[in-house]
Amino acid sequence: MGNGLAVSDVDLKNVEKEIEAIKTGVGDLTIRMAALVIKTQDDYDRGVILLKEGSQTLKKLDAKQDEKTCVPDSWVKKVKAAFKAIKTPIESGMDGVKEKGKKFLQDEAVRKAKEITKLQAEKAKQEEKAVTADTTTDQAKAVNKAAAIEVKIEQKQEATTGGAMRHRTFRITDANLVPREYLIVDEKKLNSIKGKVGEPFPSVPGVEFFDDVNMAAV
Repeated sequence: MGNGLAVSDVDLKNVEKEIEAIKTGVGDLTIRMAALVIKTQDDYDRGVILLKEGSQTLKKLDAKQDEKTCVPDSWVKKVKAAFKAIKTPIESGMDGVKEKGKKFLQDEAVRKAKEITKLQAEKAKQEEKAVTADTTTDQAKAVNKAAAIEVKIEQKQEATTGGAMRHRTFRITDANLVPREYLIVDEKKLNSIKGKVGEPFPSVPGVEFFDDVNMAAV
């Protein structure tokens, strides 16, 4: 079997003890992920840190699993299953943190859009005042205010949330309209033509391409 080693050549009890020790050690991480509530930028930043910690832990687990599966084939599946039982809660916790972070980013985008709309309305009001001003002094004040508001608008438009990563993706809006060349739907082919963030969106009937944003474990 496998590399020819006998089961008796491997201290399986020690391997199992090591796995249990690792499992105990990562329990706190999954609890902190599940308990995370993202309502503020500080909460979001903590989420980014948790994602980084989760990614690093998974890498360490993979390395340890590779180390421990250099044993007879009869034990490989058992060891991998034991590590999977540890990794699955971490991966689920990371997915949960990402979903919370995505909701926060979406809410922030809505809030920013409202602020920009409000500023644009105020800018238009100042521009109107500049046109109807009775004196050059009043006109100059209105022009300066409009210019200052424009700066604020540009700053808000350019502002990004730390630890956010934009990427291009798509959703199927009407499978009946998707051209035959993209069916079953062939998501691999759709991904190959989606382009990059900031580029023009491809035009495919029945498919909506958009720039999405997710948390990045930096």
